[in-house]
Amino acid sequence: MALLQTYDLFKTDVFNQYNFEQINIAGHPEGNPNDPDSNLNLFKKLHWLTDNNYNSSIITQWTFNTELTNSWIKNIIVISNNDFCFISH
Repeated sequence: MALLQTYDLFKTDVFNQYNFEQINIAGHPEGNPNDPDSNLNLFKKLHWLTDNNYNSSIITQWTFNTELTNSWIKNIIVISNNDFCFISH
């Protein structure tokens, strides 16, 4: 079985064999050249994490475009109906 994306690894249930309480995942405000559907796949991962009772955080890369990043965060909150997003300072 070829693992092409993080979600493919989630579907193997390897994480459920261990006692993890939290799994963090990458977010890509500026897009991901290896994943043209990075926001859709982000939500697939968030749903899997929630369905499997894991705490999670979305970690983003360094950015010089704060407007784009803030817009991306707001969009993620709107799309998720705030189900997954809690912003901390």
